[in-house]
Amino acid sequence: MRFLLLSSIVLCISIPGWSADLIYKEDMVGLLVKEVPKILENYDSKTGRFGTGIWICRDQHDIYPLAVAYSTKHEDNPYFKDPQI
Repeated sequence: MRFLLLSSIVLCISIPGWSADLIYKEDMVGLLVKEVPKILENYDSKTGRFGTGIWICRDQHDIYPLAVAYSTKHEDNPYFKDPQI
């Protein structure tokens, strides 16, 4: 469910042709920004992977919302071009 929500946010924010016209973009950015700390808790900097325990390919899907958080310029997004990401 979390992956579906984050995927929807990524889709809504990242489509360049639509993003300027979306009236709910601010809400989506807010939801995404709230999820970034949770995603980063799940990141292992030694191995460069997400998840705990054995490597599972679906655990790596968290990279997509992080990419959107990193590349979306918005006044409410402190993660825009943040080296931590």
